[in-house]
Amino acid sequence: MREELKLAWGVTGSGTFLFETYQIMLGIKQKYGVKVTTFVSEAGLEILRMYGLRDKIKKISPGLYYEELVSRETDGASGVFSGRFNLRKYKVFAVSPVTANSVAKMVNGVADTCVTNAFAQALKGKVPVIVLPVDSKLGETEITLPCIIKREKCLNCKECTALTNCPVEAIESTKEGPKINLLKCIGCEKCVSACPFQAVACWEKAKIETREVDVENVNKLRKMKGVVVVEEPTRLLTKINEILET
Repeated sequence: MREELKLAWGVTGSGTFLFETYQIMLGIKQKYGVKVTTFVSEAGLEILRMYGLRDKIKKISPGLYYEELVSRETDGASGVFSGRFNLRKYKVFAVSPVTANSVAKMVNGVADTCVTNAFAQALKGKVPVIVLPVDSKLGETEITLPCIIKREKCLNCKECTALTNCPVEAIESTKEGPKINLLKCIGCEKCVSACPFQAVACWEKAKIETREVDVENVNKLRKMKGVVVVEEPTRLLTKINEILET
């Protein structure tokens, strides 16, 4: 009897490639019936909530055996789930999206989050690793922004409908006008439809300049044995398919 497919997925604190990654992993789970354990850094947990995916991730990792959502709280400082990599229980460990900070830790052997620790243990256990960094090329990089208030459109209404319609009170009133507390935001987008002046927006794109040191670290990551670095979500999907079908 063929052993049940098990896959590990790591999420770090970036909104870039996050929606695309979620759709890819959900599709893979549905296609192969694979069990997915999701390892999430503390920053990753904040980002999943901020981008409205904290509850949706339960479709991928609902909490059953080998389908846990693993965080520092559940993994502990010692990384109690890391033994699964040593025993090669996972067919592949896909890490996406990966921040420049996490890449720097990976190439320097720092394992102080449940994701970077899982990365280290996967290499020790010879579990194939596929990584999608958000800063892999020099020049401008497109990022996905969380929910923001556009000051040029905000009229600072006496009664802010975006504020009153926020279910978690993430929009706060200030002298300069309403602001979004992203540490409370759940990415539900109710504020977007509530504002009649289109002063609230979610998931807009912006351009940033990639630092040389971040690209250098990604290049070091490419040279690590057992690691495949991809630059686009489509390549992530292709590589995971290749491994799961062998």
